[in-house]
Amino acid sequence: MDERYSAKLLTPKSRLLEADPDLERASLLESQQLRTIKADYQQSLQTFDDKIEAAKGVGLLVRQTLDFSTTSDLTPVFNAETLAEREMANCFGYTITASECLDGVGVEHLVAYANQHTIIIVPDRESNRLFMLDTPTKELYCEVTEAVGGADSLDQLETGELRAINSLHTNQVLKHLPPAIDRKRFVDRRPWLNFSSSNMRFQDNPCDSILQMISLPSIPGRKLLAMEYNAEILRRQHRPKEAAGLMEDLSGIYLDVDSRNNLAEAGRLCRQLIENSMGGEAVKVAMVVDESLVGGDTSKNIFFLPDTKRKAASATGDAGLMEEAVALYRELPPSKLRAGKLSKACRLLKMLQSKHNKRSLHNGENYFISKKISQQNPGDEACC
Repeated sequence: MDERYSAKLLTPKSRLLEADPDLERASLLESQQLRTIKADYQQSLQTFDDKIEAAKGVGLLVRQTLDFSTTSDLTPVFNAETLAEREMANCFGYTITASECLDGVGVEHLVAYANQHTIIIVPDRESNRLFMLDTPTKELYCEVTEAVGGADSLDQLETGELRAINSLHTNQVLKHLPPAIDRKRFVDRRPWLNFSSSNMRFQDNPCDSILQMISLPSIPGRKLLAMEYNAEILRRQHRPKEAAGLMEDLSGIYLDVDSRNNLAEAGRLCRQLIENSMGGEAVKVAMVVDESLVGGDTSKNIFFLPDTKRKAASATGDAGLMEEAVALYRELPPSKLRAGKLSKACRLLKMLQSKHNKRSLHNGENYFISKKISQQNPGDEACC
């Protein structure tokens, strides 16, 4: 059985066939166009320029095969059947399809993620140059050697890292735009290129155009993209338990961890789980996210796990889980935010313990709480 996501795609897409009935359709992965791209590349010296030509050819072929569509509450789960049936995809589907084509051609590449957007990075080991393929956007088929900061992505992966962490300087990327293109309008239509608001894109902090980029090898990268994308789709379909099941397999490699996105998607899933009396599943999701944070992260992201435990404990009345939240808050570096959250968790813990005591006494039990949370730190509110 062919497990490739693009295995059932036909090219060209139906819309082009309607405009020109003389066009002949074929399986994308077996198409003459892809065979030609592969033959040209295999017969070349396979230089950086040869890789660029092959990548551009694949990008064009994928654009002739798929239409672009944003994700909505009506978007079906992503798989080979729905991709072929709809002939539409967002950046995740475009990247996965192009990656499978590039694997067939024999072009080494990485699947990358930046600011909730997916792209392909084609590295060249001989010249140490990098090429970016933002598959649905032909204007962003460009060299990004000077736009990527940090240690070499391939070196990071070859030393055992599950993912490569780099920075992508999109202001450098945008220098490749043709002069005829209205840069402001171009960026406004592609908000992933900048973290600032649309009316301030060229006035805000320069750091807003420096994105965290996570890269992975092509085969596991495609699987990861599909799983994370489907988790969002299932959450949108109000199927939080299934979404959480997918998330459990992403421990240490969950992608959307740039602090400027506030862990929004993971937060929405956890809230949905808690609202549906699945606090334990919410905590598991939060643990996946916490284990995926980039080393040295000191942003509000570090509060996500204890916050989720606190919210789940409050919803379920689980004093033990609230104790765990308090303990996690205590382990974090001192700050006003940490002090406020710790104080709130301690108050909630007292309330839960009090309710538990009253229930025990009401049932005629001789119940006494003797366990203390831990030795108090200076300035911390006592919890019991």
